[in-house]
Amino acid sequence: MISDNFISQHNIFFHQISRPHGEPLAENFRFVEQPLGPLGEGAAWVENIHFSVDPYMRECMDGDWELNEPDKF
Repeated sequence: MISDNFISQHNIFFHQISRPHGEPLAENFRFVEQPLGPLGEGAAWVENIHFSVDPYMRECMDGDWELNEPDKF
């Protein structure tokens, strides 16, 4: 079993905070850290190591995604 010392006690969300004009810049985004809640019966924590960025996401950044919210895919 993995010790709790190896598990981050926080989620890190990637929020879009403004709509880019032209190429997206770091200023259009921010990382938001929130504490993890208790793990429920039969639940597991999963760590994402890779994330895909696809061309359709540019259209989503221009209006489909809510600002200052975690993206919901």
